[in-house]
Amino acid sequence: MASQSTCMWDGLSGQRYQYWYTPISKFSGKHEPGNYILAQAAQGGWRPLYVGECQSLRDRCTLHEKWDAAIRLGATHIHAHTTPGGLQRRLDEETDLRRRWNPPLNKQ
Repeated sequence: MASQSTCMWDGLSGQRYQYWYTPISKFSGKHEPGNYILAQAAQGGWRPLYVGECQSLRDRCTLHEKWDAAIRLGATHIHAHTTPGGLQRRLDEETDLRRRWNPPLNKQ
């Protein structure tokens, strides 16, 4: 992608994470490990509907089991970034963001 829009997401720990975002209809993720957020554009910002991690952004986001539910809840964009450092780092970030934002589709 030549030009990407980015935003910061704050975790409960105070850590800030930079994500690029794109409308769901235009998403073409990288075949790399990362973290992602299915989000709804909200007045003055974003509402996260689901926060996750994956081995391949391209494969996971386009085949996501929460996709239809996210669309029904109003998902408009995918926020994502590659996350080097392995599975535990991705899981830690996912947990930090879930604890801060409490996305509705992460509830068991």
